[in-house]
Amino acid sequence: MRRTRRSEGAPLLRVLAVLAALSGALMIGTREVGHGQTPASNGRRVVEAGGVTAVDAGFDPSVPGSRRTPAIARADAPAAVNPRYLSGEVIVKFAPGAAPERSAGQLRALGVREAARRPDHAGFDLLELDPGADPEAVAQALAARPDVEYAQPSYLRRPLFVPNDPYFNQQWNLAILNMTQAWDINPGAGDTVIAAVIDTGVALFDGHIEFEASAFTIDDVLEYPALGEVRIPFAAAPDLAGPDRFVAPYDFIWADDIPVDLEGHGTHVTGTIGQLTDNGIGAASMAFNVRIMPLKVIANEWDLIFGAIDNDECCGGSDADIADAIRYAVDNGARVINLSLGGEDESPLIDDAIRQAVDRGAFVAVAAGNEFEDG
Repeated sequence: MRRTRRSEGAPLLRVLAVLAALSGALMIGTREVGHGQTPASNGRRVVEAGGVTAVDAGFDPSVPGSRRTPAIARADAPAAVNPRYLSGEVIVKFAPGAAPERSAGQLRALGVREAARRPDHAGFDLLELDPGADPEAVAQALAARPDVEYAQPSYLRRPLFVPNDPYFNQQWNLAILNMTQAWDINPGAGDTVIAAVIDTGVALFDGHIEFEASAFTIDDVLEYPALGEVRIPFAAAPDLAGPDRFVAPYDFIWADDIPVDLEGHGTHVTGTIGQLTDNGIGAASMAFNVRIMPLKVIANEWDLIFGAIDNDECCGGSDADIADAIRYAVDNGARVINLSLGGEDESPLIDDAIRQAVDRGAFVAVAAGNEFEDG
């Protein structure tokens, strides 16, 4: 059974309901495609600031940026249900001294279409595959080569559930950890500590944002008409705000410095880590004095609807984006990195990025999952 949503009314009301407390700054943008995300056609995103929360490290919301135009999902694009990995690429780390350009013919024989492409902040390469090539089979063949340290598909990670409990006297997790005693020793860490939250973004400003989207179908269930320009107000999460609270934010899905949280998971995780405490509002947090680096790597259906990703790549965050964000975080001063996300497949790429971050002095927290499995 197929339900039709109209641009005025149901979908807009749903957008407004889902997108309470999101972010903005003055920008009429173009974008580069996020690593591991495929453009479909041209679209537009415009963000208008109003009462922008102070952001450090050169982020100036009064200066328009110059970026490429975002993608819009094709009307005829096939929809996949929770794909495990992106279909058109593999991730490879070549051994030191390897010369992949000299073995281009052998790589093409395995199904590799294009030469290696290295993202910013990355110690790995992305290889584009021929249409129909099996990323897992290609990665397995590449991993067997002596000039390759590891190879893997570009797996998609998804946010894990976080309980939403707004009052400190019901925050049993903080009680079990004896946080009241810990705060007597160290009151919420300090503002010299930068914690990177690699997630769905964060509600870091007040303002409006305009999206322009065309029609497409999600999983053959929800068919949206062409939305045209949809102007949506956003509100900052008041219990996260503070002078120079946010450091070097970045959106790896839209490839700009406005990590708009279209789901709320990243905002919730950020609140768990560092929302303001002892102010008579909402709940307490673990480290309420730290500075936050919000890094968006996870897309959801609304990023799809408004054109950031293609229809057959919804939804989640690719291993390439996640590894890139880990390196970006360390390069920009984060020494605490939180990954409240997960997936069923092992990733030597993410493991390598985490090890490098730890070697550079960072503490990395990764979700253990909600399945109560060993390990």
